[in-house]
Amino acid sequence: MSSTSSNIAITGASGFVGKNLRSFLHKKKINVLGISRKNFRKHASEVKITSTNLLEPKLQTKLKIMMLWYI
Repeated sequence: MSSTSSNIAITGASGFVGKNLRSFLHKKKINVLGISRKNFRKHASEVKITSTNLLEPKLQTKLKIMMLWYI
């Protein structure tokens, strides 16, 4: 990992895979934006969004997607 800060958004952050991925990334000191329809407990390095529409044009212009995985 490089010395530059990484930012990762995780959809489904309150689910089983999302929760474990958030925990792993938190330990690696990677900034996480957790996105979920449900409320969830956040790590210190996270911003919590409980509900959003990822297709909203305003949001899409602010997101810079470098890499995308679908699990």
